[in-house]
Amino acid sequence: MQHNKVFLLLVFPFLVIGFQNCGPALESAGMSNSTLSAQSFDGVFQSVISARCTECHSGPLASAGIDLSSYDAIIASGTVVPGNSQASSLFLEVSSGQMPPNQPLSTTDVAKIAEWIDNGAQDQGGSAANEVPIVNAGEDVTQTLPVTSVTFTSTSSDADGTIQSLYWSQISGPNLASLSGAQTPALTVSNLVAGTYTFSFEATDNLGALASDTVVLTINPRPNVAPMANAGADQSITAPASAATLTGTASDSDGTVTATVWSQVNGPVTATIQSPNNLSTMVSGLSQVGTYDFQLLVTDDSGDTTTDTVKVVVSPPDNVLPLANAGADQTVTLPTDMITINGSATDADGTIMTYAWTQLMGPSAATLTGADSANLTAADLVEGQYQFELTVTDDDGGMGTDQVLVTVEAAPAPPTFTELNQTIFGPRCLTCHSGGNPSGNYGMDNYNLVVSEVVAGDADSSDLYLRVIDDTMPRGQAPLSAAEKTQIRDWINAGALNN
Repeated sequence: MQHNKVFLLLVFPFLVIGFQNCGPALESAGMSNSTLSAQSFDGVFQSVISARCTECHSGPLASAGIDLSSYDAIIASGTVVPGNSQASSLFLEVSSGQMPPNQPLSTTDVAKIAEWIDNGAQDQGGSAANEVPIVNAGEDVTQTLPVTSVTFTSTSSDADGTIQSLYWSQISGPNLASLSGAQTPALTVSNLVAGTYTFSFEATDNLGALASDTVVLTINPRPNVAPMANAGADQSITAPASAATLTGTASDSDGTVTATVWSQVNGPVTATIQSPNNLSTMVSGLSQVGTYDFQLLVTDDSGDTTTDTVKVVVSPPDNVLPLANAGADQTVTLPTDMITINGSATDADGTIMTYAWTQLMGPSAATLTGADSANLTAADLVEGQYQFELTVTDDDGGMGTDQVLVTVEAAPAPPTFTELNQTIFGPRCLTCHSGGNPSGNYGMDNYNLVVSEVVAGDADSSDLYLRVIDDTMPRGQAPLSAAEKTQIRDWINAGALNN
């Protein structure tokens, strides 16, 4: 802001030029300093100004345009600030000795001018000069587009009168702004573009004195909005797959996208980006399990950039679970109370690391041998059904299971003496072991004779069983079959009953 610049900035250089070659000294005018009052305009004018200045500063052709030929002309020239000689260019020029050029005023004449000004620069009738209004156009303002309208609030006052009119105008700017309230304290300027504007505020008092001030408005260009980048959603693939398609998007709200570039920023190995400048591209060579990060860089027409990152996770291949085989279901008959189950297992993508057998069901807890191997032996079985499960584990921790059913049947009822007599003793033994003189003095004509060579409940201690088991009997005939020998054994072990 610059206040009263009409008087403080413009007048000073005019005086520098205007006071050159002014008139003769006071003494040459035939006047005495002591005869004039310093507080009277007429005295100051006659003894100093008229005598020393008006030769150059009077009329339409006054030097530098400064007319000092009368009271009204002096006041209108702006070289005098009533009541303040230190702010008056007329006093400052003469007191410094610069005016009149090469013929400075005496100390007395300078004191007369100062006293007249400091006492109000009164006119010929003793009335003080009209004071110029004081104006302030407000603080300089800086805004940034998209702001296109600004309001300035001014102040103005008149110490010895009233403000009669206000007026705003545009001095400079990149375009002609629209002004609203140009004759009020508050000016609204609109239709603004980027650049620097200068506006002038003028105030005129009731006696026609005018003062002005300027204010500067700076409108900065709209800041660039960075582009938008979206690299797409994270992805996951499973080895042996080693490629993926990246699909990104890009936009610029206040311009255009000028470039897009894909790059790899992380990963266990360096992948191949087939079309790095396209929003959609294939990436290949993801040959190792792990996380790969790819970055999309977007550049707009102002050179601003934005990035976004997408992850591609390569997971290990799915493990193929091993296959367990517990073997075919089996049946045993008591008194056999033990069985061996042969299991097996395969793993299509690895190896079998462990075997584990468990009993799932059964009428009793079997005794298991080899439960951590492929082949299981189950003993101490009783009549009923048992189910055993084989669990195998591969080198990736995958597990497979299979079950086998073992049926334990009750032992068959031992044959009766009558059945043995009809099927074995009669047809195969009585030929030699009957009558009054049986072979070996062992007759088998009746139960009592037969059991005489039997230890009931213990076939292995019975001569009858021992003679048939080693095929010494029947003599001269084919040996008994295994089934026949078993029947004799079972009858003896069951107590060799007479039934």
